[in-house]
Amino acid sequence: MSWLNEYAEKYGDTIVNDGLGRRRIMKLTGLTEYKTRVLIKHLKNRDHHFSGEALETIEVEDGDTSYELEDDTQEVQWVHDSRYYYAQDSDTYVTFLSKSKQPLVVPGESHRKMKQRYSNWDGSPKSVNQICREFSIPRSWFVEYKSIHGWTHDSEPFSNEEIVTRERDDLVNDALQQRRRAVTQKYEIERWKEVQKQADKWLRFEVEVLERLVCTIKANAPQYTVPRIRLPRSEAKFAVVTCATDFHWGMYSWGEETGEEYDLNDLAHIDIDDEEEEEEVIEIEIDDITYYCTGEENGTIYSVDDDGEIGEEIGKINDGEATFY
Repeated sequence: MSWLNEYAEKYGDTIVNDGLGRRRIMKLTGLTEYKTRVLIKHLKNRDHHFSGEALETIEVEDGDTSYELEDDTQEVQWVHDSRYYYAQDSDTYVTFLSKSKQPLVVPGESHRKMKQRYSNWDGSPKSVNQICREFSIPRSWFVEYKSIHGWTHDSEPFSNEEIVTRERDDLVNDALQQRRRAVTQKYEIERWKEVQKQADKWLRFEVEVLERLVCTIKANAPQYTVPRIRLPRSEAKFAVVTCATDFHWGMYSWGEETGEEYDLNDLAHIDIDDEEEEEEVIEIEIDDITYYCTGEENGTIYSVDDDGEIGEEIGKINDGEATFY
């Protein structure tokens, strides 16, 4: 029997040298009680000097062969050598834990998600505690559970059954999607950390600076009442009543915005009535060339610049006759 030689080679010296009893051997090897008896019998026949506690705890006569297996076929038929089995019809994993009195039945979806979380395939493996909190499973149970199923952080993010039944390309695409999902989740986590960091900064500023400033102002600001303006009664009714909000009286005028620069002193010397009103012009054609003119029969002739605006004064028109300078 292949398993018997394997376990004898792996655990035989420890069992013999430490004189382990049946229960301790079952705990060490993970074997059933029946297989433990077969292993002890095998070690007794192999090591004639074996006289440890293990042999003393099992009452087996040399002539009693009722527990021995005739061949590997009979073993496979009656003995389940794994501590879990997968029920394909119900998609559940039944796992036998030493820390639980009854088998642990886990839905296939939860089993696969737990392995994905524990795997380092996407670069962001979850810790044992994180998985226990997410799936509401006792920590001691999950530690034994992952050990029985052979999970490590270096394991692929698929169950053994998935690897056997699913197409290779499907598994590859699924793995890539998991990695993309992990990158997105990591980005959102880092972005949220930055939001929290900025919020903490504002909170510290509000508590340490702003609130103190407001309290200081309230405690020390003088009492002030806005005086009422007493306007003299007008001899005539007001035409317009408006609020002087943004007239900029007395302030400097910005030439790029208003076209010319001036202040209150400049305005005092401007006689608005003496300013010449801007002349209106019309377009006329003389010898197939377009000009601007202040009148069709009489007026001043101006050129047209490249932008189509009024250019320089270039002549006069009198009684319909044009004269150029």
